[in-house]
Amino acid sequence: MNGRRLPDGSPIADLEPGDYARRGSRWWVRLPLEDGRGLAQPLTENVWTVTEHDDGSITVTPSIRCTFTGWHGYLEHGVWRTA
Repeated sequence: MNGRRLPDGSPIADLEPGDYARRGSRWWVRLPLEDGRGLAQPLTENVWTVTEHDDGSITVTPSIRCTFTGWHGYLEHGVWRTA
């Protein structure tokens, strides 16, 4: 799934599945779950590294795993894929 970057400072409540945005110095993502499960979650600096690319997309390392929903995958150059 192609992710969508919202403008910096966008309200976290506006994130839809697959979206990501930066608020201040923190990045937020909403997992690409078509059924709408999962809320926006922050990418804490002590766990993930976020690389911003020239086109505005991001890559997150390491992979993102959500124990609440069971989703595990990657966000690379703005594209989500399951592990």
